Amino acid sequence: MNDYWLQDFNRAKALTRDIALEIKKRDNAASGSSGRGKHTAIVRGQIAQLAQEISHLEQAVSTSAANPPAYNITTKELTRRRDKVAKLQQEREQLEETFREGFRSGLTEPLSHGSTATSASTRLRHTEDELHNMSDQDIMMLQEKSIHEQDAALEFLEGSVHNLKSIGGNINQEINLHVRLIGDIDADAERTRHQLKQNQTLLVRVLQRSSYTCLYALILILSVTLIVLLIVL
Repeated sequence: MNDYWLQDFNRAKALTRDIALEIKKRDNAASGSSGRGKHTAIVRGQIAQLAQEISHLEQAVSTSAANPPAYNITTKELTRRRDKVAKLQQEREQLEETFREGFRSGLTEPLSHGSTATSASTRLRHTEDELHNMSDQDIMMLQEKSIHEQDAALEFLEGSVHNLKSIGGNINQEINLHVRLIGDIDADAERTRHQLKQNQTLLVRVLQRSSYTCLYALILILSVTLIVLLIVL
């Protein structure tokens, strides 16, 4: 059976590089500029996805450690895989800390992704009297600010949609993986059935030969006994 653990690890490792790249893109975008909300949403989703993949890798190692011969894996390889997962976990924590540092410097908190749209709707709750008292310039500034906040909310939504697309792709990969695993299991089962059938055929032949041998031995014994009786008589 193929070693799918290594494939999963390489996929998680590639995800760490993608996260680092998205964080860099977010940091390069000025605060409040176009695209920042999108990169923020993408990074947040990718970090959650990476945590889930690391958890799956840890579970796979624990399962293999419970019965190494069944998974054809050595103790040395198990230790190596534990070390790789631990290092990957450290990289995830470092990426998450880097992601949060951008917000400690005065940026929006990543988990409060709905606050942009909420604050925009709150600031738009002006009465007719308040709008009437505003100058045309104030109204234009208010409209521009509202449009900018709506764009930021749409960018964050775009990032969330990107995460959903990535999740859909991962689900498709998991389905393909399970299909391959089922195929491997079916192939192993077929080989086992074939070997069992061969063993059954061989056993029947041995039993038949044993029966013939016993019969010939009995005939020989009876023949010798008859000859002895004839001589004695």
